[in-house]
Amino acid sequence: MTDAPRGRSVLWRLLDGIGLEHCRLTSNQKEHVLTGVVLTTADGTPVTIDYFVRCDRFWHTREVNVLVTGADPFTSVGVLRVTSDGDGSWWRITDNGTDEAEVSLSAISGCIDIDLAFTPATNTLPIRRHGLVEGAKIQVSAAWVQFPSLEVAVLNQNYHRIGPGRYRYESPENDFVALLDVDELGLVQSYEGLWERAAEANM
Repeated sequence: MTDAPRGRSVLWRLLDGIGLEHCRLTSNQKEHVLTGVVLTTADGTPVTIDYFVRCDRFWHTREVNVLVTGADPFTSVGVLRVTSDGDGSWWRITDNGTDEAEVSLSAISGCIDIDLAFTPATNTLPIRRHGLVEGAKIQVSAAWVQFPSLEVAVLNQNYHRIGPGRYRYESPENDFVALLDVDELGLVQSYEGLWERAAEANM
């Protein structure tokens, strides 16, 4: 029996601004990995966001890398590297040019999921981790990576599965509600008012 990755590649179009994203989800028996490239704007200038999210086989986030570049592709606008033990402890990885150091992120202690503000990809994580039956609800606290600052904070979220592939998503602190339609892999097909899928391919 092979342990080859399998998954799906999708293209999303941003609805409330300028943006496209190419995201890939790959899974094997040990882990699930989301990688993506987002083309959008920040403060009126074009930026490219490359991200990598690795989860263990239980869909607990373990590693996150984000790189934002602007007009000069060789100069980063922002970098974020964080790791987690999968049980709620998080560390920021810093690089001073000669070695790396881990700095505890106690402010997001207890969070299991990462939520990247610039992509719908990370909605997949709590959806897959909990596997809700129709009619069920959950409350989760995610480590929310804001954009363009890349600051990390706790974001409380509610997911209510209201149909075979439909969820009502709420962020109570932000007074935000949206309907999410997802495929059988938990990847967003439509994020009300924000994103829609433009293309897909299985891998």
